[in-house]
Amino acid sequence: MELNISGQKLPLRFGVMNADSAQRHVIRTVIGECGDEFGATFDVDDVEPGFGGGVDIYLNLDPLLSDKQANQPPSVYSVDVGALPPGGSAEFVAWKRGFTARVKVIVQAYQAGINKIPASEVWLLAASTGGLQAVAQFLSQARQRPGFGFVYAQHIEVEHQEQLVKLVRRHSPWGAQIGGVGDYLAEGYVTIISPGERVSVGAGGRIISSDQNWSGRYRPSIDDLSGELAANYRQCSGMIVFTGMGDDGVMGSKTIKAGGGSVWVQAPGTCAAPALPEAVRVSGSYDYCADIERLSNKFNECIDKPPLEALAQ
Repeated sequence: MELNISGQKLPLRFGVMNADSAQRHVIRTVIGECGDEFGATFDVDDVEPGFGGGVDIYLNLDPLLSDKQANQPPSVYSVDVGALPPGGSAEFVAWKRGFTARVKVIVQAYQAGINKIPASEVWLLAASTGGLQAVAQFLSQARQRPGFGFVYAQHIEVEHQEQLVKLVRRHSPWGAQIGGVGDYLAEGYVTIISPGERVSVGAGGRIISSDQNWSGRYRPSIDDLSGELAANYRQCSGMIVFTGMGDDGVMGSKTIKAGGGSVWVQAPGTCAAPALPEAVRVSGSYDYCADIERLSNKFNECIDKPPLEALAQ
């Protein structure tokens, strides 16, 4: 893996953050076998803004330490390596294959100048009345995994959308961004869709402008976004319907399910406003209905497969 600039191939230099000596040795060896020149290694206490040392890409190996912290350059990417299998074992071969696949994704993002890696699996968080508290509670317990990102559609006034960004950042390990034209639905992030001017989710999860208004009475439209996620991510899409009024999301749940994705619903009896999840439960399509704690527990169970093994399949 080399960076190609004007026909010249330049080696990429890697630095490793938050790894013990055993992990650093294995990762140095594996990247070296891939033909990359390996840079200096770092522990978290050694990190300073700007880093230095001629390193191009930093790999953050601590899944509990967000790579979206202030003072960190955009060339820091998370890699959850998990427990290292014994060298030479079949498990190690699978781990190595998955790790290499993950590094290739990171290199592609770096070469494209993208400081956030586009998510390969995206679920929609859909809510209306009472949704801010419900979604914050869910996200506070929902763990991250490589490749996964959320889109958040909350029926709210435009002037309040920054509150959603602050809410996610304050109460969860997830990054937060308001989706602007040209942005990607990024892994490790909750991309908040503004109720203002309509945008659409295009190929590869890129946010594009739209010459149409949101359909229906509600902004942003859950049904519109569900259809776009289903079209672009199919079985790698999903939706969780939280508390709210109205029925926006009924058609979207059917679209997600038809594309092979999953739909979960907050139990209406636990909602501040049960109309929205009840409408999906009665008239739409869904796979699972539970209170917020059980929804977050089930989400974490679904991502408990070792992430690097999942990438290698």
